[in-house]
Amino acid sequence: MNFSAYITWILMRCAIVECTLSEVQHRQYEPEIKVDTIPEKLQVTDDKINFLKNKNDEIKDRRDRVDTKARTLLTLTSILLGLISSVTSIASAKYVGIWAIIPLILLFVTIFLLTVYLGVDRSQTVDYSYIFAESESANRMLCNDRLMSQNYNGRVTDFMLDLYRAALRYFSLAILCIMILGIWNILSNDSNWFTKEVRDYKTQSALKDNTLTCQKFMNESKTNKATVSKPD
Repeated sequence: MNFSAYITWILMRCAIVECTLSEVQHRQYEPEIKVDTIPEKLQVTDDKINFLKNKNDEIKDRRDRVDTKARTLLTLTSILLGLISSVTSIASAKYVGIWAIIPLILLFVTIFLLTVYLGVDRSQTVDYSYIFAESESANRMLCNDRLMSQNYNGRVTDFMLDLYRAALRYFSLAILCIMILGIWNILSNDSNWFTKEVRDYKTQSALKDNTLTCQKFMNESKTNKATVSKPD
């Protein structure tokens, strides 16, 4: 069993993505319906060929857009991981402690899934080996080939999109944890500051009261001495 595929499958399932271990290993979803090929009696026109070509181009453009988003997310995750691992970050906050490891783990999971995403590419292209065949037969084989490629690439793109969504969910959860831990650290600092201020105020008040009491006692002592030493 592919250990990397097994870990990827568990992480995707934890991110609420419906998939099987076999689909993760092949990096594509299983076909839901069988692809219908063009019958022999059906005439293949240039409009049909162009239509299938445009559909294949749409799937390719869709995959390119997801690839761009995945690379952007990988860059953001790497930057954020470096920031929270620095000396002045939440990872070294006094009142967060061991809880700072949670966003770190989530970011590492995000990087792992994106690394799987950007691994070996899977796609199917059109076979042009029949280009020198009879015109009508060549057009029919070309259309059938494009139908198969469209189905295969569509299933691969759908799986890769869900893999990207799983990584994005872990990244979003890491951001949420960083926000919560940051607020917790700020509130803890403010609470300790307030407690210290109250303690200092009570200490100063007690010292002030003791000083006033001593002064009062000294004044009374002086008054008593003056009364005793006064001649009749």
